[in-house]
Amino acid sequence: MKKRYLPVILLLAVILCISCGEGSPYGFFEEEPDASGESDYYSEDKPVSKTESSKRDLIDEEFGEDEKKSEEKEAGEEGPEERKKVYFGDLKLIVEDVKDRMAEIGAIADKSGGYVESSYDRYIIIRVPAQNFNAIFEQLMTLGEVSYKSIRTFDVTEYFQDLSKRLDIAARTRERLYNLLERTKDVKERLRILKEIRRLTEEIEEIKLTLETVRKLISFSRISVELVPRLNMDLSDQKETIPFPWIKSLDPFYTSILTLKGAVDFKLPDDFAVFDKEKYFFAESADGIRIKIGTVENKPEGDGKFWQKALQYHLGKFYRESELFDTEQINGILFTSKDVSPFEYFAGVTVVGDYLFVMEILFPDQKTFDGKWEKIKSALEEYKARL
Repeated sequence: MKKRYLPVILLLAVILCISCGEGSPYGFFEEEPDASGESDYYSEDKPVSKTESSKRDLIDEEFGEDEKKSEEKEAGEEGPEERKKVYFGDLKLIVEDVKDRMAEIGAIADKSGGYVESSYDRYIIIRVPAQNFNAIFEQLMTLGEVSYKSIRTFDVTEYFQDLSKRLDIAARTRERLYNLLERTKDVKERLRILKEIRRLTEEIEEIKLTLETVRKLISFSRISVELVPRLNMDLSDQKETIPFPWIKSLDPFYTSILTLKGAVDFKLPDDFAVFDKEKYFFAESADGIRIKIGTVENKPEGDGKFWQKALQYHLGKFYRESELFDTEQINGILFTSKDVSPFEYFAGVTVVGDYLFVMEILFPDQKTFDGKWEKIKSALEEYKARL
């Protein structure tokens, strides 16, 4: 073989390794919490095509020794890796004094080594160390009459491992390309290598952002608490009169629709950790933006415009402002809360056959809204839902 072809062959082999290093996303299956407050992780093995198999052979050849050492380390005397879990808790408490209870909840978060993520007129959201989650949740329930409670658990071990492995492969492949670049004299070949290095660098930064978000969710569990004054329950009473159960259940801080029939295609910015599973779609960004998608039956039967008007009519009274928002698939409303430092809450529907795909997006403050709304809008323009 002539030496002048060697760089080209090496580059092709490396690119093949890169293309097969991008693993498929893991899904998360969530059940109603049992007595322990935990749910099971579910993943389905898929058959590997001959093309994928040949690509994996190339990876084994390129990274075989590193992979083998990694596997031997994982299976060593230290035993299996501890499962990585994310905990979310929701509480609705009827209290005598909202202001006093908010201060008390904030103090509990601080004492535990956590912090107040955000607070509003009736809501307070705290982050607490994951190892203290159950004890703090129990403590919070003693601060008032519990009207609603929910604990959700995600096992993100495989998701975390997949991201870590992709990051490691991408970084090592980029290093090999740098070495190849130093040895290559052909101008066109150098340009092709540089282009691939740039692509890999972007991919590495994207994976790092996602990993940072997942690490935060693992380390600090979130608890959302709604405080309802006992002597002024008019807002709760008003919501009870809404004739559509799924609209009545919507809440910017709780996950109200826990089923997803079909699938959604929603390309989010890089710093979102996406929990894409059979039960429902959930994603969260590093700065606290939360996206929830679930399905309900289209009863009574209506089109997107009908349900958009219903959302605005029945929920608009609870917010300072409401603005219509439409794309090819989604008919929605962007609500602004009545708080001094308001949050933004988007609720929208997509009609597919006999079902409604219901999307909720929470922007916890004006800063996150201003920084991400344009990117989210672009993603909404390309959003697809299908049964």
